[in-house]
Amino acid sequence: MHVANRIRAYLPSELAYRVIRTRNIVRANLFYQYFRLRPARAAALLRGGIALQVGDSVPIDPHFSPDYAPWDQRLCLVPDGDLFKALKAKRASMVTDRIERFTPRGIELVSGEELDADIIVTATGLKMVSFGQISFVVDGTPVDPGRTLAYQGMMFDGVPNLAWSVGYTNQSWTTATRSVPRGPAWIRRAKAGRCST
Repeated sequence: MHVANRIRAYLPSELAYRVIRTRNIVRANLFYQYFRLRPARAAALLRGGIALQVGDSVPIDPHFSPDYAPWDQRLCLVPDGDLFKALKAKRASMVTDRIERFTPRGIELVSGEELDADIIVTATGLKMVSFGQISFVVDGTPVDPGRTLAYQGMMFDGVPNLAWSVGYTNQSWTTATRSVPRGPAWIRRAKAGRCST
């Protein structure tokens, strides 16, 4: 039985949720710290785990041997192993290369290979820009979000009707974005005099 299910079986639902969430956050942070402290061991651990999942159906090098250490770039997790199962069953394939250019049929790789594609989803090279470089102006006065107090990292002082959410770089975004709905509820309670500011 999964640990979370055991916890749910013995604790009231709200307490079980808090215990499971805390356990997951602590575990994720420990993994992250270990991976940053021992990158070579962490990379070997990851490659070994992947090799157990895919067997000899997909070569570990180059597909799972990047030229950077774990967490130098964001790490993609496959909790239920569905990607590895699909690779092992030959229902999916993997290509590791760089894109040279887009073609009418798909993409041409630096190696010269052309991949036919109906849909292309880019997943690397993401460069985040806060607010999409939108300029904020309130009552004719420019607002610099970087110099503005942000309540719980989502609501900006002096900027009405705006909330934003940014997830963590080393955990699920839902861990951080879960707090967004709490802001309006906190405001309603504060207006009703039921909480302190």
